[in-house]
Amino acid sequence: MPPLRQFWLPYAVFGLAAILLGFVGLWMFVLRDPEVPLPPHVPAIYAGGWIALLSLVATTWTSWRTSRLQHTITALQALRTDREYLEAAKAIKRRLPRLGETAPEDVLNELRNPPRRQMGSPDFLGFASSVDFVMNQYEFMAAGVRLGVMDKALLRETIRGVLTGLVITLAPFIAEVRTRKPQTWRNLIWLYDRFRTPDDGARPELGPLP
Repeated sequence: MPPLRQFWLPYAVFGLAAILLGFVGLWMFVLRDPEVPLPPHVPAIYAGGWIALLSLVATTWTSWRTSRLQHTITALQALRTDREYLEAAKAIKRRLPRLGETAPEDVLNELRNPPRRQMGSPDFLGFASSVDFVMNQYEFMAAGVRLGVMDKALLRETIRGVLTGLVITLAPFIAEVRTRKPQTWRNLIWLYDRFRTPDDGARPELGPLP
């Protein structure tokens, strides 16, 4: 179902309509004086009101789900065909060939506190900017899930392994960054916590909870 925080107005409208119809039904079938005849068209109108409300709810939910799936598929297709993303992913794999294992401490040290002599190195700048770019891409998708505009189940089936492996590999770096700036990648960490399984091992330190 759509998240209440983002779609509170439709929930409120549907809820008030259901409460109103409930009170009308309570009056018609429980509180009304049985000695007073009820016009024959009133129950039909009442039933029509429920049918209209349920149809509207079903149509709204179906449209929301279809739109969410379409947004997710579009984002996945763009991610897998975007040249900049693919180059950034290759740059990371060159330095971290076994994604999902603990990254070498020297690589994480370079990301946290790069030596001055390497600041002008194309290799370092390529790796650092690649990590930032890829993390931000997944942060965007995680924000979409959190806001209810992307499908979490579809993303779980397609990118769960990559996302959890990336977070686990770069956990010390993520924790260092988020300790200074808690809002950084908070949606990504939120989604990681929902994607991780017992097979992934203990949750690494990732800074403040999102």
